[in-house]
Amino acid sequence: MNKALPMSGVRDSTYIPENILSVPPNLSMEAAMKETEEVIFGAIVSVLAKTKVECSEIGILIVNCTLFDPIPSLTSNEGIV
Repeated sequence: MNKALPMSGVRDSTYIPENILSVPPNLSMEAAMKETEEVIFGAIVSVLAKTKVECSEIGILIVNCTLFDPIPSLTSNEGIV
């Protein structure tokens, strides 16, 4: 692991979800959804603030997540939309 992690790009400043770092890891759907909502909504709020774009000006939002993959999709989940 000491050789593999540096080559993977994981560093001290790499973001790792709190539920993964807890001992034992909390791998529940609820924990994953909470973390996903925090990241997605935080990113959206940040982008809107920086660009001064109003939500009403946005017609479509494309969401991609590589760690958490609920079926059928993030946007079909009531907690996100």
